[in-house]
This record gives sequence, C-alpha cells and structure tokens, in this order.
Amino acid sequence: MKHPIEHILKITAWLIAGCIFGLIMAPHIDSSVPAGFSVVEFLSYATVFVLAGALFWSLLMNKATPETVEKAFAVGIAALAHGVVDAFTSLNIGFRLAVAVSVYFLFIHLVMTLQANWKNVIRFTWISNLLMVGATAYAGTSIAVYLPWQGAIAFLFLISLYDAWAVWKSKSMIAMATFFMDRRIMPGIAIPYKDREKFALLGGGDVFFIVLVGVAFLSISLPAAIITMSFMVFGLMSLYVVSKEGVFYPALPFIFAGLLAGVGVLAGASII
Repeated sequence: MKHPIEHILKITAWLIAGCIFGLIMAPHIDSSVPAGFSVVEFLSYATVFVLAGALFWSLLMNKATPETVEKAFAVGIAALAHGVVDAFTSLNIGFRLAVAVSVYFLFIHLVMTLQANWKNVIRFTWISNLLMVGATAYAGTSIAVYLPWQGAIAFLFLISLYDAWAVWKSKSMIAMATFFMDRRIMPGIAIPYKDREKFALLGGGDVFFIVLVGVAFLSISLPAAIITMSFMVFGLMSLYVVSKEGVFYPALPFIFAGLLAGVGVLAGASII
C-alpha cells in the first residue's frame, strides 16, 4: 500500500462525511431550471462554463505567480462557502458576502500558517479538510440536482477517461497536484504524516464527482444514492490498497468501477 491503513481510513472518514453532507444539502438547493432554459440547454451552458473555468485555471497555473494562484483558489472556496450559506439559510446578501470574505481571509491565513512549518500542517490540516469537503460536496450537489442518474454515469465515464489521460499521458494532473503539495495548499483531503514531511491526499475533484453521481441517484431513492456512494468509496479504497509508493494514479477510473458495481447491485435488486 502507498499509505498506512490509518491514513486510508481517515481519508475515507472525511469522504463519507462529504457524502453525508451532500445528501443533507440536496433538498435545500433549488433544482428548478432558470426561466427560458430547458434542462438540456442549462446543462450545456453549465458544461461550457466549467470547461472555460478549467482552461482559465490551467492558464493561471502556467502564467501567474504562486501567490496569485493561492488567492484565486481562496476566491473559489469563498464563493462556494457563500453558496452553502445561501442553501441552508434565508440570510440577506450582505451577511452571505461577509461569510464569503471571512472564508477568503481564513483560507489565505491558513495557507501561510501551513507554509510556516510542518508542525502547523499536522495541527491545522483538519481546517483545510473541513473547507474542502464542504466546498466540493456543495459544488457536486449543486450540479447533481439537475442531472438524471443516467447522465451522471455517462458524465463520470467521460471524466474518468480524461483523468486517466491527464495522469498517465499528459501528466498535467501530476504537475497540478505537485504544485499544490509543494506550496502546502491542500487541494482536497490531506492526512499528514507525523514523522516526515509528507501527506496522503485525495483530490477535491474525486470528492466532487462521488457526491455529484451519488446525489443524482436520489432521483430514484435515498437507498439507491447510499448504495452507489458506498460502492464508489469502496472502489477508491481499492486504489489505495493496490497503489505503490512514488507512483501517481488516476482515482476516477477506480471510482467509476465502483459505480458500475453499485449499479449492478441496484439492477439485481430491481431498484433500477
């Protein structure tokens, strides 16, 4: 195994917390398509927006200073925090903006604290994990409420192909992960080692897609969502079991394999 079982179990616990948060949050997110749009049109525009955002992020990583990237990352976390508050409360826009600004400065301060020394990483990474799990779970849920479960399966399949290409062929995902780890910006769930400057990491995108696909199955039933999430988490754990030290792996193909197993169980039980 690439990491001790203790680290794998801690990552799994954080991931399960994100899944639970997504399931709790789903009923609080407005799933009505904006006036003047069909569901297909809305999802098409959303896909273009996501792809444009990914292109912008790639350019930023290559052209901007590390400090600028840190601030841009903090802006994204703050925007998602604004969405979480909006979903659960009816507070006015001023208060929600105040929360977003507070989260922005909290994240910037957290990054500076983590970069100061490794003891801070051990002490305060849980704050980063809390922010990342909440942000990615919200982001996944906010898309899932519009997505039929069949579309979620197709979406994860296509993204899994891209993930494998980005890790094994273009290496762009490895370069991005290395950049963040070197800067001690935790782009996901991180469990630091106590005896050396290293940590086990699960990317925020992996949390995002597990929550997105699982919540999409709520359109069938809550048990269907729980079963698919459970099998995707199991698929991810199997990756950690077979992984080797010093080697990068794309997580989404393993998550997709777990999803297929879960769908098989649902079909065998005549749930779908």
